Amino acid sequence: MPILWALASPKIGEREVLASMLQVEAGVVAGHDGILLISDKGFASQPFEKRLAEQGIELLRPSRKPERARHGEAILTKIRQLIESVNDIASFPTDDAHHADLWQWVAGFGQLAQAGVEGTGSYGYRLAQFLTGRGITVFEVN
Repeated sequence: MPILWALASPKIGEREVLASMLQVEAGVVAGHDGILLISDKGFASQPFEKRLAEQGIELLRPSRKPERARHGEAILTKIRQLIESVNDIASFPTDDAHHADLWQWVAGFGQLAQAGVEGTGSYGYRLAQFLTGRGITVFEVN
């Protein structure tokens, strides 16, 4: 099961972050048939869903008002509660001294191979240096 994640600014739209991740990780998508992407209403967009379908990705999300109920929506609430209960939220000061704190937090999720970083001023650059110094492939998320 492919799992992708990125650290991104809350000012960047969810669809933009996902599109960047899928572009960088095109091999992961190409190597798996029948990918099901479970999301919230924020991913609702006919053009976006069409692009996902072209990559062989099915989007499972709640319906928006006044949409009719979508296929698979009945089980979505239980699945999303399970997924969201596993996730965590953390906040770290944006300075070099706290990169190790971020590193320790991320390590709690397993081995990190790649990271998406928004290049906001010198912080993004310094964080990218910190990560690449530990063998992590870093890609920019705009």
